[in-house]
Amino acid sequence: MSEEKKFYKLVQDAAAGEAPKDPEPVEGGKPKIEAPGLLEGFEEDADFESDPELEAKITGKPRPLLGEAAPIAPLLPEFVTPGFGAAKHWAIVGCALLAGAMIATGINAPVGGMNTVFRILLTIYNTLIHTGTGVCAVYVASRLLENRFGNAELAAGRMFAAVAALLLVANLGIPIFGTGWPRASELALFLLAIGVYLAMVAWTFALWDRSRLFFVVGFHALFWLIVQLGMGLQSLIASAPVKPAG
Repeated sequence: MSEEKKFYKLVQDAAAGEAPKDPEPVEGGKPKIEAPGLLEGFEEDADFESDPELEAKITGKPRPLLGEAAPIAPLLPEFVTPGFGAAKHWAIVGCALLAGAMIATGINAPVGGMNTVFRILLTIYNTLIHTGTGVCAVYVASRLLENRFGNAELAAGRMFAAVAALLLVANLGIPIFGTGWPRASELALFLLAIGVYLAMVAWTFALWDRSRLFFVVGFHALFWLIVQLGMGLQSLIASAPVKPAG
């Protein structure tokens, strides 16, 4: 054997479990190991981070069998379900009711001039802003009742019609108890408007279950009150006398 330094490679048959064979010389002066790769025989998308057996012992859930598909969660029901009329139809109904509410507001305004215009604009504002609070109430109710929300446009159209109907009845100015009881007539009209609103919401959203109806109406009343309180606070701040300097 020559004194020149030689390199050898190791050849091992891993599958047969045989002992390493005699080293063979390697051309090029560098050793080379011919052995199967560590990831050979595994799928390309194999998951090496999770341990199904360990997870089964920790969570108590049975380990899925090889090739068994994961169970599919049941699809939650929709809260806003299709029914009588599409979103555009309820938007048209809401516009007609809003026009009636604007006319009733203008006719029954106690003071003419720009005050009447401001009251009409306030009616439009209340209809639009509380349509939004109504949609928010429907969304919150759907989440608390573990339902999917459903069609947002349909919910907005139905709530728009219900709020416009409420403001129309509330601004009719009909003296139900005669001219001598104006406050009683206003209270009666307000209660009648609430009844019309409840009937519209229950009918359009098919909320014949009182608990589901209570969730929607209760949250809508809460959001309505928050907006009205904000407007009242802003009015008080604007009307507060300015403290003189010094």
